[in-house]
Amino acid sequence: MKALALLLALPLPLLATSTPEPRPLQDAAVERPLPEQVDKLFAEDNFDGLVTLWKAHEVRVLSTIDRDLEGSLAIWEAAQEREDPTLSSAETLSIATMHRRALFSARAASAAYDRPIFIDYASSFVSWNAEQKANFRAGQKAFSEAMGAMGKSDQAAALAAAQRCTALAMPLGDWWGAAMGLGLSGAVQTTNGNYDAALVDLAQSRLINQNLGLRGAERRDLAAMLNCLEATGQTARAIAVCDDLIEDARGAEKTAFEEKRLALAHAGM
Repeated sequence: MKALALLLALPLPLLATSTPEPRPLQDAAVERPLPEQVDKLFAEDNFDGLVTLWKAHEVRVLSTIDRDLEGSLAIWEAAQEREDPTLSSAETLSIATMHRRALFSARAASAAYDRPIFIDYASSFVSWNAEQKANFRAGQKAFSEAMGAMGKSDQAAALAAAQRCTALAMPLGDWWGAAMGLGLSGAVQTTNGNYDAALVDLAQSRLINQNLGLRGAERRDLAAMLNCLEATGQTARAIAVCDDLIEDARGAEKTAFEEKRLALAHAGM
């Protein structure tokens, strides 16, 4: 883990007099599938090129980084199922390479968007011990249980499982898991009419999802927040949320939000 920790420190250019121009993507990399582009830029140590690439693909940053994180965990977990769980030299090398690439990618994403959440998420993931890895999987299982309970209209079980998901994810730096748990518990609280409690969860989930570049998940949080804000008469905040939703809505959905915004504006006069 000490070797991995050293990877987290960005080298500062000595005696730099100007900001260097980003190195261009080489060999028509923009035409390659995104994971191949990332692999190539990592192999070339082309940090500035990856920053440029991420700026054009925000919605795919997290899933691409997670490919290496989940891949490395899967290798470790498979080894634990054997009679001798000791990692082979090839497995150790594969995990180390995935970790380095995930950290490199996450650091570039944080630089691209000026958001520390990407490098915090990746560096947390590669730092976990065996117990923390088990807690990560337990959090994922809790989310699945919450979804199953929602499907059965068992609101109490869904809420308990969603809150367990969040409680397991937060200490791990598993921001994606935390947002999933918070978003689901907020949805359950909204259904139950516990609007203040719902807003606490939904607002946190929205902010995390926005930072992670997960606009679709953020929009779901915002739509649920809008219902809560309307129900509790928080007009100015509801209008702000509505404006955000209108920004990238299309067609009938956009018209519906525009009409809702107009009604909210009149109500606040």
